[in-house]
Amino acid sequence: MEEQATAPAANEIEQIWFDYKSDPSNYELRNALIERYMPIVRRRAERIRAKLPNEIELDDLISAGSFGLIDAVSAYDPGRGVKFETFCIPRVQGSMLDELRSLDWAPRMVRSKATKLNEVRAPSVRRGVGGVPRTTARRSAQNDRRLAPRQRRQLG
Repeated sequence: MEEQATAPAANEIEQIWFDYKSDPSNYELRNALIERYMPIVRRRAERIRAKLPNEIELDDLISAGSFGLIDAVSAYDPGRGVKFETFCIPRVQGSMLDELRSLDWAPRMVRSKATKLNEVRAPSVRRGVGGVPRTTARRSAQNDRRLAPRQRRQLG
Protein backbone atom coordinates (compact mmCIF):
# COMPACT_ATOMS: atom_id res chain seq x y z
CA MET A 1 0.00 0.00 0.00
CA GLU A 2 1.47 3.31 -1.05
CA GLU A 3 1.25 6.32 1.16
CA GLN A 4 -0.04 9.48 -0.45
CA ALA A 5 1.01 12.93 0.58
CA THR A 6 -1.65 15.61 0.57
CA ALA A 7 -1.25 18.82 -1.36
CA PRO A 8 -0.98 20.59 -4.67
CA ALA A 9 -2.54 19.28 -7.83
CA ALA A 10 -0.57 16.81 -9.93
CA ASN A 11 0.23 19.42 -12.58
CA GLU A 12 1.60 21.81 -9.98
CA ILE A 13 3.81 19.21 -8.31
CA GLU A 14 5.08 18.01 -11.68
CA GLN A 15 6.02 21.60 -12.50
CA ILE A 16 7.86 21.94 -9.18
CA TRP A 17 9.77 18.74 -9.94
CA PHE A 18 10.63 19.97 -13.43
CA ASP A 19 11.80 23.33 -12.14
CA TYR A 20 13.84 21.75 -9.33
CA LYS A 21 15.55 19.24 -11.61
CA SER A 22 16.35 22.08 -14.02
CA ASP A 23 18.02 24.01 -11.19
CA PRO A 24 18.98 21.74 -8.24
CA SER A 25 20.60 24.68 -6.46
CA ASN A 26 17.15 26.25 -5.94
CA TYR A 27 16.61 25.50 -2.26
CA GLU A 28 13.15 27.06 -2.20
CA LEU A 29 11.90 24.42 -4.65
CA ARG A 30 13.71 21.67 -2.78
CA ASN A 31 12.16 22.81 0.50
CA ALA A 32 8.71 22.96 -1.12
CA LEU A 33 9.12 19.34 -2.21
CA ILE A 34 10.34 18.30 1.24
CA GLU A 35 7.38 19.99 2.92
CA ARG A 36 5.01 18.36 0.42
CA TYR A 37 6.23 14.85 1.22
CA MET A 38 6.94 15.26 4.96
CA PRO A 39 3.66 13.51 5.94
CA ILE A 40 5.09 10.31 4.44
CA VAL A 41 8.01 10.55 6.85
CA ARG A 42 5.68 11.00 9.81
CA ARG A 43 3.47 8.04 8.87
CA ARG A 44 6.50 5.82 8.32
CA ALA A 45 7.94 6.87 11.68
CA GLU A 46 4.64 6.11 13.43
CA ARG A 47 4.55 2.64 11.90
CA ILE A 48 8.10 1.85 12.92
CA ARG A 49 7.63 3.42 16.38
CA ALA A 50 4.70 1.11 17.10
CA LYS A 51 7.09 -1.87 17.13
CA LEU A 52 9.76 -0.29 19.32
CA PRO A 53 10.30 0.14 23.06
CA ASN A 54 9.09 3.33 24.73
CA GLU A 55 12.62 4.72 25.00
CA ILE A 56 12.67 5.52 21.27
CA GLU A 57 11.09 8.90 20.53
CA LEU A 58 8.89 9.50 17.51
CA ASP A 59 10.64 12.82 16.87
CA ASP A 60 14.01 11.05 16.61
CA LEU A 61 12.62 8.77 13.93
CA ILE A 62 11.07 11.69 12.07
CA SER A 63 14.38 13.54 12.19
CA ALA A 64 16.27 10.55 10.78
CA GLY A 65 13.59 10.00 8.15
CA SER A 66 13.76 13.60 7.02
CA PHE A 67 17.40 13.05 6.07
CA GLY A 68 16.28 10.12 3.93
CA LEU A 69 13.61 12.33 2.36
CA ILE A 70 16.16 15.04 1.54
CA ASP A 71 18.39 12.40 -0.04
CA ALA A 72 15.44 11.01 -2.01
CA VAL A 73 14.45 14.44 -3.31
CA SER A 74 18.01 14.99 -4.55
CA ALA A 75 18.34 11.55 -6.15
CA TYR A 76 14.85 11.21 -7.69
CA ASP A 77 14.55 11.21 -11.47
CA PRO A 78 10.97 11.92 -12.59
CA GLY A 79 11.86 10.78 -16.10
CA ARG A 80 12.02 7.15 -15.02
CA GLY A 81 8.26 6.89 -14.60
CA VAL A 82 8.30 5.88 -10.92
CA LYS A 83 6.13 7.76 -8.45
CA PHE A 84 8.13 9.71 -5.92
CA GLU A 85 6.27 8.10 -3.02
CA THR A 86 7.36 4.67 -4.24
CA PHE A 87 10.92 5.87 -4.61
CA CYS A 88 11.24 7.67 -1.28
CA ILE A 89 9.60 5.24 1.17
CA PRO A 90 12.50 2.71 1.21
CA ARG A 91 15.01 5.54 1.59
CA VAL A 92 13.08 7.15 4.44
CA GLN A 93 12.59 3.85 6.22
CA GLY A 94 16.23 2.89 5.63
CA SER A 95 17.50 6.10 7.20
CA MET A 96 15.27 5.49 10.24
CA LEU A 97 16.54 1.93 10.60
CA ASP A 98 20.14 3.11 10.21
CA GLU A 99 19.58 5.56 13.06
CA LEU A 100 18.10 2.82 15.24
CA ARG A 101 21.08 0.57 14.49
CA SER A 102 23.48 3.33 15.47
CA LEU A 103 21.70 3.70 18.82
CA ASP A 104 21.76 -0.04 19.53
CA TRP A 105 24.59 -1.13 21.80
CA ALA A 106 24.56 -4.71 20.50
CA PRO A 107 25.82 -5.63 17.04
CA ARG A 108 23.24 -7.03 14.63
CA MET A 109 24.72 -10.55 14.83
CA VAL A 110 24.39 -10.62 18.63
CA ARG A 111 20.81 -9.35 18.38
CA SER A 112 20.02 -11.99 15.73
CA LYS A 113 21.43 -14.82 17.85
CA ALA A 114 19.50 -13.62 20.91
CA THR A 115 16.28 -13.60 18.89
CA LYS A 116 16.90 -17.13 17.63
CA LEU A 117 17.67 -18.30 21.15
CA ASN A 118 14.42 -16.79 22.45
CA GLU A 119 12.48 -18.45 19.64
CA VAL A 120 13.91 -21.83 20.62
CA ARG A 121 13.25 -21.28 24.32
CA ALA A 122 9.72 -19.91 24.05
CA PRO A 123 7.88 -23.12 23.08
CA SER A 124 9.45 -25.05 25.96
CA VAL A 125 8.00 -22.81 28.66
CA ARG A 126 4.33 -23.52 29.35
CA ARG A 127 1.99 -22.41 32.09
CA GLY A 128 1.20 -25.15 34.58
CA VAL A 129 -1.49 -25.39 37.24
CA GLY A 130 -2.24 -22.01 38.80
CA GLY A 131 -0.22 -20.15 36.18
CA VAL A 132 3.14 -21.39 37.54
CA PRO A 133 5.65 -21.81 34.71
CA ARG A 134 7.14 -25.20 34.13
CA THR A 135 9.63 -26.27 31.56
CA THR A 136 8.03 -29.12 29.67
CA ALA A 137 10.98 -29.78 27.41
CA ARG A 138 13.37 -30.23 30.33
CA ARG A 139 11.00 -32.53 32.21
CA SER A 140 10.31 -34.66 29.17
CA ALA A 141 14.05 -34.87 28.49
CA GLN A 142 14.67 -35.88 32.11
CA ASN A 143 12.16 -38.70 31.72
CA ASP A 144 13.54 -39.82 28.36
CA ARG A 145 14.93 -43.32 28.97
CA ARG A 146 17.09 -43.12 25.85
CA LEU A 147 19.41 -40.73 27.70
CA ALA A 148 22.07 -42.04 30.03
CA PRO A 149 21.33 -41.43 33.74
CA ARG A 150 24.20 -38.94 33.96
CA GLN A 151 22.78 -36.93 31.05
CA ARG A 152 19.32 -36.88 32.68
CA ARG A 153 20.80 -35.57 35.94
CA GLN A 154 22.60 -32.77 34.06
CA LEU A 155 19.25 -31.59 32.67
CA GLY A 156 17.71 -31.41 36.13
